[in-house]
Amino acid sequence: MQRTRTARMWVGLVILVLSLTLFGTGATTIHPASGQGRPDPALTQRGLILTAGAFRWAAHASSNVWLRQTTRFQALRQTVRERAARLRGAGLPPAAGVPLSMKMFNKDPFPLPQNETTVVADPVNIARVVGGYNDYRGLLVDNFTGWTTSTDGGNSTARDGQIPPTTVLGTVVPSQGDPALGVDAAGNLFMATFHFDSDDFSPNGITIARSPAPGNPKGVFSAACGGGADPDCWPVIKVVTANTCTSSSGFFDDKPYIAADPGSFLAGGAVYVTWTRFPCSGSDLSSYIMIVKCNNALAACSPPLTLESTTGLGSNFDFVQLSHLTVGSDGNIYVTWVKHSGDDSLSEVDRIRFQAIGPLSGTSGVGILAGGPRTVATESQPIPWGTAPYPAYYRSATYPHVGVRPGGRIVVVWDRRTTADTLFDFWWFDYGAGASIAAKYSDDLGRNWSAMQTVSNALGHQDQPSVCISPTGQVVVAYYSNQNDARWSHAQDVYVSTSPNGAAPYTALRVTAESNDTEADPLLSDLFIGDYLEVTCRPGRAYVHYTANYAAKSAALLGGAFPIRQQDNFLARLSLP
Repeated sequence: MQRTRTARMWVGLVILVLSLTLFGTGATTIHPASGQGRPDPALTQRGLILTAGAFRWAAHASSNVWLRQTTRFQALRQTVRERAARLRGAGLPPAAGVPLSMKMFNKDPFPLPQNETTVVADPVNIARVVGGYNDYRGLLVDNFTGWTTSTDGGNSTARDGQIPPTTVLGTVVPSQGDPALGVDAAGNLFMATFHFDSDDFSPNGITIARSPAPGNPKGVFSAACGGGADPDCWPVIKVVTANTCTSSSGFFDDKPYIAADPGSFLAGGAVYVTWTRFPCSGSDLSSYIMIVKCNNALAACSPPLTLESTTGLGSNFDFVQLSHLTVGSDGNIYVTWVKHSGDDSLSEVDRIRFQAIGPLSGTSGVGILAGGPRTVATESQPIPWGTAPYPAYYRSATYPHVGVRPGGRIVVVWDRRTTADTLFDFWWFDYGAGASIAAKYSDDLGRNWSAMQTVSNALGHQDQPSVCISPTGQVVVAYYSNQNDARWSHAQDVYVSTSPNGAAPYTALRVTAESNDTEADPLLSDLFIGDYLEVTCRPGRAYVHYTANYAAKSAALLGGAFPIRQQDNFLARLSLP
């Protein structure tokens, strides 16, 4: 094993030397999170440096927002629009070819990516499934928050489209991705996303789109919904917070997540949204985890509540990000996020933070805080912010998710490095190990936490975990893994690991029958696969919505003559006991 690790280390060194030789050593870029300088030939070549004039907070923003401020995205947007204009009137390309066991969960005929997947199933009829994703058809139609429905348990796609634009502070702006889905006990759907000006992020706002339950005259399952950005599909869009953002003032609100109350007597059907807030002024380095509660009709919302903030002065990594939440059957709300500290990727420490909130009737407030934020774990070996798994280039970071079992056991899962190794302040890896999925549980509202539980410690990188709890209490964790590519630690699969009660041992199951080449997409290559996938549980069934390059589509939009593999969202259905 030591010989293998040493060989892999030398491979990395050779790659760096060749990169420096081929691309030169004159340029130095600033690490997007730490501010430390490092040689940047490979990053510059791939367009992974921020554009001149990018906001300071871009370094700490979600991968979706960060990508918008890179030179690669700016060139991508221009190229796709120019080629689309030349192809207008030429007709749609032929249908995509997809491996038999894979269920592509959209109707996009073009080689335009989809990633950052979210999913819910209708509690009234689990064959009705709704997915959300970043939709790069937005390069053509401006709106980047995509959605898809199925009425047959994911075997086929019924409709798809994008969340339409909405008015934020008097300006009509498009939807921009980072979606998260929630559903209440009646089947009303809620999509959290953000809307902002595509060029300068001002104005910007966290929004919730609502689709009424099936049987209503409007909604994604109604006859009135024509797909695309048809407002009859999501007839209500609520702006829960709105800001301007300039170099001297204002805020940018990032990375929303949503959950709906499943039916408690105090706040039945209420909707909760959490997100990260960054000041736009270059002199204000603070950051905030925020939460809002809205009623079921989205007619009223509480004032935003700050769960935790940082000054940004403690270290280069002094910020909070990546919040997640769930609501228990008793109406209690549980929120997790990451509090970062450290000066660079070698010294970064992540505190997995947790807040329990008791339900409250009305929208005068979010709820009753059960004390202040608590630390689930102090993670000395996190996946460092702004780094990528060797040898890929897509950003990843430790992102905790929370679920709650019937009876109240809270389970928090996250991804972590198996050693402290990093390579050149950009790649994290362990010469054959990489990262694992860990968990802890609490039976007393987060006051005390179990010892660390191992969800997966397979070889290679295991990252981007999502958790759901079945009605019987089974804990299901889905994640990406490249354990089947032991030679290169690159090709990727989706796995789930299950536990009957949230304690180890967890039993692993491979979901994908074919490993995914993360580099195959012609537009994004392996520069961006999203920050998350998602799994949702219903009686006897779980759905996993994930990103992969299994679909072969016409490359005419990109100037190619033959079908090529490219990035899409896919849906897997699993049986649960």
